[in-house]
Amino acid sequence: MSAPKLALIGNRRAGRCKLTEIIREAESVLWGYEIEVYHPKDIDELVQLVGSFRAPTYRGIVFLGGDGTVNRALPGLMGSEIPTYTFPTGTANDLAAEIAISSNWKILQRLIDQNRYLQIDLIRANDLFFMTVAGIGFGAGVAKEYNDMRRQPRALGKMLPRLSDHIYSILSAKHLLLRTQKPMSLRLKGRNLNRLVETSCLMICNQAKLGGNLTISASSKNQDGKFEVVYCEDRNTIDLARFVLDVRLGKNPHRAVRLSASQLQIEECRGRKFTLFGDGEILLQDSNLELKLYPRALKLFSPMGKSHPIGEAIPTAPSLVLESSERSEL
Repeated sequence: MSAPKLALIGNRRAGRCKLTEIIREAESVLWGYEIEVYHPKDIDELVQLVGSFRAPTYRGIVFLGGDGTVNRALPGLMGSEIPTYTFPTGTANDLAAEIAISSNWKILQRLIDQNRYLQIDLIRANDLFFMTVAGIGFGAGVAKEYNDMRRQPRALGKMLPRLSDHIYSILSAKHLLLRTQKPMSLRLKGRNLNRLVETSCLMICNQAKLGGNLTISASSKNQDGKFEVVYCEDRNTIDLARFVLDVRLGKNPHRAVRLSASQLQIEECRGRKFTLFGDGEILLQDSNLELKLYPRALKLFSPMGKSHPIGEAIPTAPSLVLESSERSEL
């Protein structure tokens, strides 16, 4: 009888030498499983690849990267019976921090042996998905500039994960001083909700924290069947600055308004397109946003999860294959 398989999926942007070292370590530590290594060349190949794996032949899918690496694979992972693991080697590792995932192969070995996983909700934004925290307005501008820095020469790129906390603070101060984000006029529509808001920053939370230690919504959980929306009712730059500073200090943000939902429509009343960032990536630009939560849609190996008998059928959300988006490169 052949050994069950583990699929290791590398991120081409991580650097060949770094990936080779990580894969060698995995092969030297993990035992009892046949390890297969893949390096998809684009989004379409990645989605098709993860969607082709079947249980019980495959016991796990391990992504070598951060939130963005897994985000690109979500259309193929929706409803999969195979638990996944994000080995945190990327710039944004917010999901790993939220569910106690570490870069320790011995811990992963125990999780796979015990089939210990949890099932988290996913949020669909138009035709894309995200797992952690997304936002429009001020946060998107900071995220875009940070991502541009990641594409700079390798020496700078390697420093970013260690300095991300300070860099986010510097970029936030810059955008506040230059007032790069103009207030948005947004119509929020949902069940028993029809509200017009003026805001420069709106966040959509499937978990509490962003950027490692920035608490956006302390009560937000990725397994509670709802997402939380937090926005700032800023009347001027000072209001927005106090909101951002409070988030940075872990306080209840100044002039913050919160609401929860499982479905929500957001429309920019002036017809201006806004940028949506999520899972450390720029996801889309549009003037309308349709948000919908998919409960228990993704299985993730985690010390916070429960052990399940091998082969036990645990209900998940149905898989959903979407048309290709404009993002074409890994």
